[in-house]
Amino acid sequence: MWLYSYRGDNPETELVEVATYARNIANRLRVRYSALETYLTGIIMMNNAFPEASQYDTKTLVPLTLLIVILLLELFLRGPLQQQLSRDSLF
Repeated sequence: MWLYSYRGDNPETELVEVATYARNIANRLRVRYSALETYLTGIIMMNNAFPEASQYDTKTLVPLTLLIVILLLELFLRGPLQQQLSRDSLF
C-alpha cells in the first residue's frame, strides 16, 4: 500500500499525475502477474473519477442531448410552422 499527500503546488495536476502513475503500476502488475487481481481504490482515485466522468459526459452525452433536442423541436414545430406558412402564403 502506498500513501500520498498533496504537496500543495497544484492539486488538480498532482491528482491526475498520481492517478496515471497508479494506473501504470497496476497495468504492469497485471501484465507481470496475470493471476493477480489488482484494484485501484482510495481518495485519489475517487477524486480523479469525478473529473474523468464529467469530461466523458461532456464529450458524449451533451452532443447527444443537443441532437435529440433539435430533432424533437423539428418534430414538434414542423406542423405549426407549416400551418403558419400555408396561412401566410394564401394572403
